[in-house]
Amino acid sequence: PAILAIQTGLGDGVEWIGGIWMLVINISLFCRRSVPRALSVAGAITGLIGMLTLYPPLAAAGGVFGLLQIGWFCWLGSLLLKQKMPVLPA
Repeated sequence: PAILAIQTGLGDGVEWIGGIWMLVINISLFCRRSVPRALSVAGAITGLIGMLTLYPPLAAAGGVFGLLQIGWFCWLGSLLLKQKMPVLPA
């Protein structure tokens, strides 16, 4: 019951807005070649899976979308942490 209340409060498992966001961001990353192509393709596929949750029989895809999104964020975060960035004076 507690999980259901949280899920309902967060959009009832419908992740299509997040799916659109993921798709647009990853198309941009792909075109700019800012990250490895595999990451942007994986992100675009993740976004498409998120968009599937709009169709009620495929609402269970929300769980897959969430797990793939966690992996995508970890991969992107690891790439950002590996970058050498100059330290700006305070």
